[in-house]
Amino acid sequence: MKGVPFVLLVALAVSTGFAQMHHEMQPASGLLQFKGLIGSWKGTDPQGKPLTLSYKMVSEDKAVMETLGIGGKEESMITMYHLDNDGVMATHYCSMGNQPRMRLDRKKSDDHTFSFVFKDATNLKSRKDPHINGLTITIKDKDHILQEWSMIGKGKETREIFTFERVE
Repeated sequence: MKGVPFVLLVALAVSTGFAQMHHEMQPASGLLQFKGLIGSWKGTDPQGKPLTLSYKMVSEDKAVMETLGIGGKEESMITMYHLDNDGVMATHYCSMGNQPRMRLDRKKSDDHTFSFVFKDATNLKSRKDPHINGLTITIKDKDHILQEWSMIGKGKETREIFTFERVE
């Protein structure tokens, strides 16, 4: 019988430790803002071509997955927004075949604007090769957002703005 209280004490300590660890792993305030984007969106590119966009929480609410559909392809590109210590990262799985990683620039961001700047990329031989170089998401209101994508290609930077309206 002497071993039972010890086992209960260990079980209590372990469960308390897991509860504390779970609490510490909750999304940071920068990631919480993305919860308002959860759902489906429709939009257009600068040439007026239709786009689809969806956001959903994944990994037990530790990351947000954005799916961008272009030209009738539902999952042309995926961007994962996730915590990185005290910041928020965006890893963009691009149709160009590389994966730029961008970090939230807190100085250029606020409660309605999220500005991500290029950090590095996988599957990119040179920073001169075509790749996404930055992303700014502006929440105009609960049903309208703007995405401004910055791309490097052929030695110069170009920008495209996509506008979206909530579907559901």
